Amino acid sequence: MPSNYKVPLMRNAFLDEDSVRKDLAEFILKAGKFSMGEECRKFESNFANWTNSKHAVLVNSGGSANLVMLQVLKNLGKLNEGDKIGFTALTWSTNVFPIIQHGFVPIPIDIIPELLNSSYDQVIKSIETNDLKCLFLTNVLGYSSDMDQS
Repeated sequence: MPSNYKVPLMRNAFLDEDSVRKDLAEFILKAGKFSMGEECRKFESNFANWTNSKHAVLVNSGGSANLVMLQVLKNLGKLNEGDKIGFTALTWSTNVFPIIQHGFVPIPIDIIPELLNSSYDQVIKSIETNDLKCLFLTNVLGYSSDMDQS
């Protein structure tokens, strides 16, 4: 990419923004409550079926999901204290702090400024060099990297 390439700071949040906004507005107007209700249970059931799992649990945020996910992997013995977990260096604190909270070793993976993300080659090199057991690959502002190279 040319050195004068500028990364836009904003993109639409949804693919079909107008339709999603309309659906959200209708849901808000009709919902008796926004959390822990029937819609939550339906979502958990549908998501569990979609992922071919027995159960799914909806949590309040991505940060909570990261914390729960790492705790589950630790409880199952798939991750152990001291294991190295990689993350793209431009990320949210809610990706890094659960790593630290569970006693894992956070390993940042550098990014390419024009992509706001790590490249496939950078990730593979970090996995091999650092013996990573897990990865958090964040698409900041919706900018994905070149991970489709595999």
